[in-house]
Amino acid sequence: MKLLRVLPLALSGRASRFLGLGLGCAASLSLTACGSGSKTEAPEVVVSNAPVPLADPVVVLGHFHGSDATMSLAPGVYLIDSAAQAGAVKSDALANAIRSVDWASQQVLVASLGEQPTSGYWTRITGAQREGSTLYVQYTANRPDGPAATVITHPYCIAVIERQPGVTQVIGESRSTTGQAPPS
Repeated sequence: MKLLRVLPLALSGRASRFLGLGLGCAASLSLTACGSGSKTEAPEVVVSNAPVPLADPVVVLGHFHGSDATMSLAPGVYLIDSAAQAGAVKSDALANAIRSVDWASQQVLVASLGEQPTSGYWTRITGAQREGSTLYVQYTANRPDGPAATVITHPYCIAVIERQPGVTQVIGESRSTTGQAPPS
């Protein structure tokens, strides 16, 4: 696990005296404003040197995206562990994308927007991080701005990733855009 160390802030003597005075005044004012009526010393400010865990980035090995009317997934993000799971999705695009997947060392993420009423919708997986048994998947979901062809679409993005053993939860984190051109 990667760790981030929080370091104490180094300030010049003048700046630290000013900061200390400001913190002391703020604490004193807040205590007086609460109606304590008595003057209290400012609390000690403690800077922690304890390590803070960060999520580990997951390597995305390749993307496939488009629209597939045969994709049977509801809107959301999915982690597919095997060819059998992929086959259960009944998607021509997914079947084509997984032909070269080495299931012993790789898995597949799918971001689906489900059925949409016009063209101009698309999605793209932009990143993934793992923290413990949770996989966080970031993706962009675009909708059209202005006139668009009236046609039913099923936007998706498939990303092949390095295998993540022990993942029990996948959380999708979407960012919405409007009127952007689809990624190439």
